[in-house]
Amino acid sequence: MGDYGRCHAPNAPVFYAAFDEATVLAEIQPERESLVYFLTCRPKPGCVFKTRLIGEIDYIRRHGKSSIFSSDHEKVAEILDWIRSAESEADYVRLVTDAFLADLFSRKASSQNEYRASSALCSLLLGMDVEYRVMEKHSTIPVSPTEAA
Repeated sequence: MGDYGRCHAPNAPVFYAAFDEATVLAEIQPERESLVYFLTCRPKPGCVFKTRLIGEIDYIRRHGKSSIFSSDHEKVAEILDWIRSAESEADYVRLVTDAFLADLFSRKASSQNEYRASSALCSLLLGMDVEYRVMEKHSTIPVSPTEAA
C-alpha cells in the first residue's frame, strides 16, 4: 500500500469490506472475464473495529430505505424520524455533510493523488495518527484526532 487510496495513506493500511459482491465489483471494476476472488470473514470474538457509516443518512433520505439495514430495523425508523423533524442549522449541516462525504468517498479518482482528501478525512474519522506529504518532498502535515478536535 505505497500509494493513497480512498481510505488509506501510504504505508497506513486499512481493512476494506463490503456487504455484498455487487459493491465489491463496482469498487474494483474488473475487466470482462477477469478472475475475482471473494473472501468472507468474521472478526475474532472480542475484536473491535473502528467503523464509520458514511452516506447512509443521505441514502435513507433519497430512497426511504436503508442500503444496509432491513426495512424493519429500528435505526432506519430513527433516521427517518430525525430527517422529517430536521429544522435547525446543525441538522441541515449534518444532512449536507453526510451527502458530501458520500459523494467524496464514492468518486473514482483518476490518480492516486486525488484520494488525499478522502484519505485524510478517513484518518480523522477513524482516529488514526497519519502524516500526509504536502508540496515539498519532506513537508508533512500530521493528521490526528486530538489536533482536529
